[in-house]
Amino acid sequence: MFKKLTIIFLFITFKVSAQNNDLGLVFFKNNKENKSFFKENLGKKTILFFSFDEKKNQIKTINNTHQKLTSLGFDVINYINIVDFYISQEVQRQLVEYFNLRGVEILVFYQKEREKEIKIRFCNYNNKITLVDETKGGYSFFGENVFYEIKKDLLSTNTKQTTFLFSPDPEIIYNINVKKRTRIKNLPKFKKQELGIVLENVTEETKKQILSLFNTNTIEVEEKVDYRFYFSNGINYVIKFLTGTTEALKNIYNLKELKGVGYKKQTILVLENTISQNRYYHFNETPTINKINLTKTFLKHTQ
Repeated sequence: MFKKLTIIFLFITFKVSAQNNDLGLVFFKNNKENKSFFKENLGKKTILFFSFDEKKNQIKTINNTHQKLTSLGFDVINYINIVDFYISQEVQRQLVEYFNLRGVEILVFYQKEREKEIKIRFCNYNNKITLVDETKGGYSFFGENVFYEIKKDLLSTNTKQTTFLFSPDPEIIYNINVKKRTRIKNLPKFKKQELGIVLENVTEETKKQILSLFNTNTIEVEEKVDYRFYFSNGINYVIKFLTGTTEALKNIYNLKELKGVGYKKQTILVLENTISQNRYYHFNETPTINKINLTKTFLKHTQ
């Protein structure tokens, strides 16, 4: 799938959206600080999950971060935008399987809203989709000079590097193997069809607005791995929203015609037949993360 890994690094930059900030909360459920973290874990297998201000040069930021971390002894092999980890449950499962195969042990969450407001938290990985081992404490650094503070801590505790062979350049994960599905070309009409729609990470008001757009029988459902739940309840099609970077969505789902800047995020709508699991993908010509607007443009072609 990918090349090696070493300490999962979750690298997040603020100001992306409230949703992205919420994704980072998993790293702060246990705020206990472990001052011996580097002594115990420096050099263990690492990945860096990131998400930052899309107005900034992300490649430059990742390159600089990689050089700083490897110079301090952190063996960071892969980087991934945190929003891409949460594209879907299937993507999460596949990424976790990959992490586990690579022997990843540590997570680091790096959040940056402004140049002078940076947060880095090191955590233990639990080998599950929930990512963080909450039974163990992490180690956090805040402020403008976090890398200097990390270096100072390493020197003061006399923590020595345990590995010296690092990937010269950061490798960003923009792809992962998922189940291949046949793509629907001709969009079906829904006058007599029962539709289910998965609405996660949206407000109640947004849910109401989206459901009100349909003139067919549409109900909110939970995402299920076993599709027999849907068709046994008379649901012919399920609609889901997938949010990730353009590059990841394009590669994972083979959407060559998807428009947008590779590192910027967008939302696509997926219509899936509950029996065949064949899929129709809808996305706007101008990328959007607005699920209401995306639903409106989708329904123009179906109702």
